[in-house]
Amino acid sequence: MDPEPDANVIVGRDHPLVLRGGASACVSGLTLRDAGGLSRSLSWKAAGADGIEATLPLGKTRPGPLTLTVVRHGAVAPDQIALTGRAEPSRLDRFTVHRGDKDGVLEGARLDQVAGLTLGGTRFAAGALTRVGDGDRLVLTTDAPLGEMADTTASVQLRDGRSASVPATVAPARPVVQLLDRRVAYDPPAGARPIELPAGLVPTTATLTFSARIADGLRGAEDGIEIAAGDATKRLTIASGAVQRVGDDVLVTSIAPQAAFGPAVSGDLRVRAWRGGAAGDWQTLARLVRLPVLTGIECRDSCTVTGRDLFLIAAIGTSPDMAGAVTLPGGFVGTSVSVPRGSDGTLYLKLHDAGDAVLRVK
Repeated sequence: MDPEPDANVIVGRDHPLVLRGGASACVSGLTLRDAGGLSRSLSWKAAGADGIEATLPLGKTRPGPLTLTVVRHGAVAPDQIALTGRAEPSRLDRFTVHRGDKDGVLEGARLDQVAGLTLGGTRFAAGALTRVGDGDRLVLTTDAPLGEMADTTASVQLRDGRSASVPATVAPARPVVQLLDRRVAYDPPAGARPIELPAGLVPTTATLTFSARIADGLRGAEDGIEIAAGDATKRLTIASGAVQRVGDDVLVTSIAPQAAFGPAVSGDLRVRAWRGGAAGDWQTLARLVRLPVLTGIECRDSCTVTGRDLFLIAAIGTSPDMAGAVTLPGGFVGTSVSVPRGSDGTLYLKLHDAGDAVLRVK
């Protein structure tokens, strides 16, 4: 495993560290030893299939060499990773907050020493601290949304009682999306029984066209919207032609989720506006679901349902309330399933991708 982004860590505070390059499930122990020979066991958590995250307790550690030992299940010898502990001077670069926001971001170094910040009489309290590249980003929060303000300098209060000044930018308000209308175009595979979806569910293989109003409009060619599924994000801009404007503040666009995000995409599809380099808040556009292909239903004393991708079904029954429904085991790979015969032969499904919704098979 190798550390990200490099083997240099900052002493004098807890330091987050990500290791990648091996199966996270194989790690059984993590130990940190400093230059004086003091060893401490560390806790960690998985960061995907090939990495782990840990926090190094370096608040009282001096600069110098450090050794991280990674023990793996079944390994003959543990991995030894050399780290270098470095002292970092405090540095205040800039504070940025958007009009209408309750939080802003302070950039610099050793921002763990910051207790709060004051801008034009508005007090911000220190919040989440993250390491980005060779510096820090500290979120500072206030109680009420920030209004119009002309101040270009903020006062930073440090934990040791000192104060310092930092350049401040009050950026324009973030763009707000109001969804107006949408249309789903979906053709079931040849020979498949149509499945009726409740409002808000969209097949991953469909094409979703929607319109939205952006408060104060979109101005530049690189303005547009971002659409996200899981951790993946697609930006659609005016310049690319993917976003069409109707007047100054209404846009229309389309997205094919599976083509944009891959065949395994499912879950919430989210949208936000992007204007002048600033993003608005995410809103849910739809919930994406993968659909099984049901090709046959034969009923006598009971009904046999045939098709493919039946593993996507959580339960199948013959009434809208799913009373007496058959629950399919997780990972089911069969091509048929038997269910009790209903009064009119209609089938109803619950999917793993949307377990709270009932779908009707036409």
